[in-house]
Amino acid sequence: AELTAAGLAGPGARPLHSLTHDALVKASPALDALIQETMRLYPTAATSASRVTTDPSGTPLGPYTLPPGIVIWAPQYLLHNSTSLWDNPSTFKPERWLGPEGAAAQYAKPGAGTARSGTDNGAPSGNGGEQQQYKRYMPFGEGIKNCVGQAYGQALVRTLVGGLLSRLRFSLPPGFTSPERGNVVVAITTKMAALQLDVTPRE
Repeated sequence: AELTAAGLAGPGARPLHSLTHDALVKASPALDALIQETMRLYPTAATSASRVTTDPSGTPLGPYTLPPGIVIWAPQYLLHNSTSLWDNPSTFKPERWLGPEGAAAQYAKPGAGTARSGTDNGAPSGNGGEQQQYKRYMPFGEGIKNCVGQAYGQALVRTLVGGLLSRLRFSLPPGFTSPERGNVVVAITTKMAALQLDVTPRE
């Protein structure tokens, strides 16, 4: 509906070659929410870059204290689907990212999870001693080792998905069922079984 209202979809829509990224950003917050929720459920990278604990006195992690020299990393797939960090994490809810609370949806709510204070060398919080916000949504990683191509990747996906939705309708075939949540393979990247779709041109 947002794409149609902006003249980007439906009868009389602008030609596909002039469907710009800037126009999509201005026209469709719902498109961004759809992409963010998809990346939450199915992050391209299943895990982040590793870190090594260095604090001689131990690094607190939840109820544990890790000695120096321990390799740790945050598995994005588990983080994004944690029942202690998200309400109904297995449910596809793009509205998580809309409205007044949408901008803060990437951060864990106070008291969620079990993480305790810690530091990330090279990624200071800069919050002047205020309580640190812990991220629960990191599809591109976090800190100095995050994905260098994330801005390009986000622009590409937004333009591609917006272009497809502006010209085509997608629906599930009648009677189609698939336990797609059970068919996810978590390795270096997240993979899932093929999804059957009916695709028809928009009139």
